[in-house]
Amino acid sequence: MFEGLGCFSTVFAQSELVGEVVIRGNEVIDEAVIKNLVRTREGQPFQQSQLARDKQSIESLGVFQDVKVYGLFVSETRTWRVVIEVVEWPVVNEIRIVGNTVISTDLILDVLKQKKGSIFNESYLQDDALAIAELYFKNGYFARVSKYEPLESDISVIEIVIAETTIRNIEFNGLFKTKRSILDKLMDLKPGALFEQSKYDEDVRRLWETRWFERIDPEPHEPELGKLDINFNVEEARTALFNVGFSVDPRNRLVGFASYTDSNYQGTGKSIGVNLSQSAQGLGTGISLDYGDPFIDDRRTGLEVSLYSRNSFNFGSSFFGGGDGLDDSAKFARRRTGVTSTLTRPVQRFTRAFVGLRLENVSSQNFAPDPGEEFLVQDGSTIVATLGATRNRRDNPMDPAHGDWARIAFEPSYVFIKGNSGLNPNDPTLGNHLYVK
Repeated sequence: MFEGLGCFSTVFAQSELVGEVVIRGNEVIDEAVIKNLVRTREGQPFQQSQLARDKQSIESLGVFQDVKVYGLFVSETRTWRVVIEVVEWPVVNEIRIVGNTVISTDLILDVLKQKKGSIFNESYLQDDALAIAELYFKNGYFARVSKYEPLESDISVIEIVIAETTIRNIEFNGLFKTKRSILDKLMDLKPGALFEQSKYDEDVRRLWETRWFERIDPEPHEPELGKLDINFNVEEARTALFNVGFSVDPRNRLVGFASYTDSNYQGTGKSIGVNLSQSAQGLGTGISLDYGDPFIDDRRTGLEVSLYSRNSFNFGSSFFGGGDGLDDSAKFARRRTGVTSTLTRPVQRFTRAFVGLRLENVSSQNFAPDPGEEFLVQDGSTIVATLGATRNRRDNPMDPAHGDWARIAFEPSYVFIKGNSGLNPNDPTLGNHLYVK
């Protein structure tokens, strides 16, 4: 019985027409705007299901706190009165931005659809949140909106809370030699600091530049809103190299050599090198000792020092194809003994300044010109100072695809030439000289 009445009532309701549509509660939003959103019209059959759809259409406008749509049957006219009751959001008197530290409030307000002086619109929330995230991304940062709503104490004030992405933790997985403290000195990104894309890219590039790793796979993930963990999965490379061998030059001079180098000595990031050479002519052993430390302080000041004593052969004949001068049996050697030291420090993102000093003494061995023969042998000492800077904007120093590299240096030098046994000691080519280049 009741089911029959229900069916009869539904059929009866659908056969009646809508007599009028009444809108109540709107103050800022024009009535015509609301009527254009609904499909229920005067003179059309009344449908309860359409009222639910009309309610959703009105809510999608985003400017109402509450929406009610219902029908009242008017027995006198045998028609339905459709009532739409709305509660508008208030006009926004203030937009309060909270949590921003690197992007100014004015820049954030500029990208919002929601404006001060207009009615609050919930439909803007997603678009505004995306606009804020894109603004941060364009400036090299990451952030998300964690709250965007009117204050409970004053709904005319909109509060937007921004969660800027910060580094929670940095881990290196796969280390067996390199000390973690050395990698911390290498990284600009630190736990607790904001995540910056440019610093992240530079850190990864700097890790590759060390040549300490065969593989570097960064895995960033966000365990909670605004907190980022970065795991670097690495595979360390062999940095120590030992070579033994010999070489023969075009004049059949046999030279044996042995060397040991390590660009990451005991995982400290320091580099060491020992190079030995010995010629079959028995003119002495050549040796060089090299040392480098990329982090002598917290500002990544690097130090490179090299001590060396090397022999080089000189021949009297066949210089540039000529046959004059010392005969081929009168070979002599020059020993260069000295030290070089260089300090480097980053001064800008792509630029490092450097200062260096080289002290070198050159002395001839087994020099015996024929009587009356003149042959200039410039034995003496050299002091060279270097001051300059390099700029490296290559994307990958090991295999660059784009970018540039530039170096500028000022090198004053002082040279003291002792003279030779074949020339007048008062010759103006001898003595002290100052060069600048």
